[in-house]
Amino acid sequence: MKQLFQTMLRAMDAGENLVLASVVRTAGSTPRGPGAHMLWSASGPLWGTVGGGPGEAQAMALCRQVLQARTGLTQRFLLGVSDGSPQPPAQTLGGFPQPCPPPSETLGRSSPSCQPSAQALGGSPQPCPPPLETLSGPSPSHQPSAQALGGPSQPHQPSAQTGGSQDDSRGQDVGAVCGGEMWVRFQYIACQDAAIGEAAARAVARLEQRLPCWLLLGPLEGGGLWIWDGQTPPPGVPAADLANLPPRPGLIRAGGGLYLAQSLLPRGQVYIFGGGHVAQALVPVLTGVDFRCTVIEDRPQFASPSLFPAAEEVRLLPLDRWLDRIAVTPWDYLCVMTPGHERDMDCLVQALRTPARYIGMMGSRRKVAFMQASLAQRGFAPADIARIHTPIGLPIQAETPAEIAISIAAQLIQVRAQD
Repeated sequence: MKQLFQTMLRAMDAGENLVLASVVRTAGSTPRGPGAHMLWSASGPLWGTVGGGPGEAQAMALCRQVLQARTGLTQRFLLGVSDGSPQPPAQTLGGFPQPCPPPSETLGRSSPSCQPSAQALGGSPQPCPPPLETLSGPSPSHQPSAQALGGPSQPHQPSAQTGGSQDDSRGQDVGAVCGGEMWVRFQYIACQDAAIGEAAARAVARLEQRLPCWLLLGPLEGGGLWIWDGQTPPPGVPAADLANLPPRPGLIRAGGGLYLAQSLLPRGQVYIFGGGHVAQALVPVLTGVDFRCTVIEDRPQFASPSLFPAAEEVRLLPLDRWLDRIAVTPWDYLCVMTPGHERDMDCLVQALRTPARYIGMMGSRRKVAFMQASLAQRGFAPADIARIHTPIGLPIQAETPAEIAISIAAQLIQVRAQD
């Protein structure tokens, strides 16, 4: 994501007006989920993708229209094969087309006794619920902070007029066969927009310092791009509304408006024990899919940052006492791939004392059986030993360091997707 904001700043400095196309909501099978972005200028795409194929071709055409009109819109893309029949009319929700007529209670107009900041709209599409199933639902004693409004689209939501944005009320069939729907928000960015320039610069600075921050796009009823760093919320949004933001990109209601909220610094660190050939292949693969990597070695020649230019950190530590220097969180991943079983055992004994979400060890099946028996002799319960993914990685018959790195990265992606 840092590249997105760096590209945005360079283009704005060069006097280019831009369009940021962002997937804000999906239903069914779609090529990308909420939080996918594409940055566009008059010369064409500059960064990212919202899914490729015919849908992205349509998105690019809309980017050209937004650049010419200098005003944003939100478009619903239908990713099924059209039979030529007209699509059902759709109401708008913060810029989204919605397929059901609005009930009497409109979204976000909660009763005076209850002012929730965000309630869940996620879940599988279902028939239109009763009118009372709206954001006015929580009892007066319940004051949630920020919960996900993203995820699969709901067929029935109340109407809300957009402020300055436009909608295609019928949806646009792009000729794909996925069978899902995507709502893509197109934001016009003038090159002289100082507020967005400052937000982009703040995002780059925070990410370079590895400090947590969130992208807030919205309110969808009016547009805007903000970086929430825990200090200055968007105008009209109480900081309390931005507490406990969802771990995955999704819609929230804050300050009476809908925002796409997206963490720019992924939660959790990957600690790689051992700096050999597989580790050297693994780090660039993991960083390419937004994992943060720290390499830990006890051999000076392998604890060199020059071997791991993409790693966040390379640390020279004794492998039998690494836990004294590292605080592992429940969001962290531990990958053990040292040059010998004794070092592996040192790492695993400490790893099993942590709340890490993932522990993996590289090794042959014979080595795995030996290590499991050794851990049992040391008093570790079967449930503890079962936490270890070993042989590490998904079973894709990988042999070379590069192939093994792909299998490990795939397994970590699979675990992360369970958020």
